[in-house]
Parts: sequence; C-alpha cells; structure tokens
Amino acid sequence: MNLTELNFIVFLSNYVIPENTPVLYTRSKLECAAITNYTHHQSFFYHRKTRVCITLPYTIYSTQNLVNHDGFQYSVKEAPICGPVPTFDLAVFNSVTVETSGIYRANYICPSAYFTTNTEPFSYCETSTQSWTPLQLNCSVVSSCGDIQKCNPSYVDGEYWLYPDIYNNSRVKIYCHGLSSSQPSEYITLPKINVASYPEGEYTSSCSISTFGDRWGETNFNKIRINIKTTEVTTDDYTFTTQVNGIHQPFGHAEACSNIASYDTCPKQGYALVDVTETGFKFNPLTNWKLGGWQSLCDIIELSNVRFVGQGDGYCGGCFPDGAIKLDRDLTAIPALSTAVIPQCGTSS
Repeated sequence: MNLTELNFIVFLSNYVIPENTPVLYTRSKLECAAITNYTHHQSFFYHRKTRVCITLPYTIYSTQNLVNHDGFQYSVKEAPICGPVPTFDLAVFNSVTVETSGIYRANYICPSAYFTTNTEPFSYCETSTQSWTPLQLNCSVVSSCGDIQKCNPSYVDGEYWLYPDIYNNSRVKIYCHGLSSSQPSEYITLPKINVASYPEGEYTSSCSISTFGDRWGETNFNKIRINIKTTEVTTDDYTFTTQVNGIHQPFGHAEACSNIASYDTCPKQGYALVDVTETGFKFNPLTNWKLGGWQSLCDIIELSNVRFVGQGDGYCGGCFPDGAIKLDRDLTAIPALSTAVIPQCGTSS
C-alpha cells in the first residue's frame, strides 16, 4: 500500500497546528496516513525527522490559524488544486464547499462589528489557471443604528457598541432606538440627572413671584439624541424625557422670564444641569454657554469637560448653548464592554 492508494496529497509544508493537539509517533509517513484513513479522519500533519503524526477529522483550508514550523507537511484526502484559500483584508475565511460541478468554493464573512450587503462573498478555484478568483466582499464597519439593522435585522432597541467614522472607528456606547422602523436613531443614555428648568412667573416686590406666561416647565433627560455623523446633540428631542411640570424645555437651557433686570437682587430662576459623566463622552473643547434673550443674565456655576451647571434669567432669556453641544470620546471613562452589545453580523444583510 502507498500514499497514492490512500488518496492523500501534500497540501501545506512547514506549518503546524496550534498547541494542545494530541500527537502520535509513527515509524513513517505511510503509517501516519494509514492511521488517518483507518480512523476516518480527513487530514494529517507529519514531521519526517521527529516522526510526529497529528491526525484531524477535518480539513484545514486556510493558513490563518496555523503557525510556521519547519519540517511538518500537511496532507489531506481531498483538496482544491488551487492550494490554500487566499486571505483578504477585512474578510474572515469561513468554510470551503464543493459545488455539484466539482468546483471548490471558499466562503468568507466579515469580522465582528462589520457587515456587508454582498450576497455572494465567495472565491472560486479556477481549475484552468489553478488559482483562486478575486473576492467580491465589501465589509463596512457598523457606525450607526442604521448599520445595526443591516448587520443583523433581528436586533431590537438597546445599547450597542458602534464604530463611527467621525471617532476614527473607535467604539462608543450608543442606544439604538427604532430598529424596527425605517429610520432608527442614536441616543446616549445618561446615568446622572440632567435637568432643564424654566420656572413660572415674574418677580414683584420682595422677590415674590406672580403667575405669568405659558412657557414654563421642567424637563428631566434620561437619554439625549446625538447626530452620529456630526457629534451634535439634538437639544429639542424629548423621546426619552420625564416631564416634571409645564412644557418641554430644551436640553442645556437655563431660561426664565422673571423680569430680573428690575429686581437684580433676586435669584435667577432658570436652571440647567448637563452631566454626561460615565457615558464615555465629554464636551468638545469648543462647547460653551452664553447669555441670550432680552435683558438676560447667565451665571455659569460649573463647567468641566463633562458637566455644566447654569442659572439664567431675563425678560425673557438666560443661559443658552453657544452653538451646538458637541461630544467627543472620553478616553478616561469608557464604559465596560459588557454594558452594550458587540454587533455580530452575518455574511449578508
């Protein structure tokens, strides 16, 4: 009996599979092949000098998980004439299948947190040229909640790790809302209290308040909407808010209409607390607050890279964001990986 009769061919040279694999010691490569055949295994590694024999119940088509090691040869019962399957950037080898025509097909998937809309991520073994065809697989990183839909349509609203382009594809924790709709949107969950308060009334003598106006209200924000392409907070989105009283108040605004200019010894009525602590975000250095409105006053009580506390008032006016509130990644306070889902995408949408 010889190797040809056992139908084994040399597929790889100078490679060995990872550690912790059971090994045998045989007198020859022929004996190693015979053991492989007898045990109904599909392939084996053999080292001519050490006579180490490693049999496997499957065929290794890719070198991705192998370690270079001189002296080992890898032989298989059946293998594509083109040799080991090729490696491609941003593509993970998945399996090899043999089509009814006898053509070998290498199947690929995108890595974790990447998705593709390509329904044929294959490379074929061309027997005429004995080479693999180019792979038509475009893997895109999951950078928005819309991408989460494409990545895995079974995902439901919740916390996910996204990898937006504007953050150099670094991970950020985002709450995806509306994944069952045609336009899902991105939110940041706020672990700390966030308030925008516009008290009712205006001052009279002795800093007493008389009922006045219809713009008053107090809003607590549980999540804030973020434009994942511009990093800007949508201050007038109230999807995830608790209304304490009155009407909705914009995020980060401390306004009132108490005619404080005529009663400058009275306390300012409007109040805003913005706190993005523990979200993994911080204020962009250009984010600031200013006074706005008529006869306005604005006291910035606290301003750090994660907190703003302000009191404002006027007739009517107070403290307003000076342009958009933009958020950068806070590398000192990245949430634990277990607090959000790492997207696991299929081969296609």
